[in-house]
Amino acid sequence: MIALSPDQVQALRSSQDDTLCVINPLTKQKYMLLPFEEYGRLFDEKAKHDEWTETEQGDLRSAACELLDSFEK
Repeated sequence: MIALSPDQVQALRSSQDDTLCVINPLTKQKYMLLPFEEYGRLFDEKAKHDEWTETEQGDLRSAACELLDSFEK
């Protein structure tokens, strides 16, 4: 686990929906920070990847990409 810096805490506080897009400056890889409870809800045993239809997986992928793109604007 990594502790957030004061600047990161402030950025998270000012985000509109309690999530934050962060970028690794070395690789340009993007990551989404979200509350642990939200992560747990998204990856709950009831919502395993293999239980989702291809349409649901595609919809989720599209929504995630749109969210990531919105942070670049």
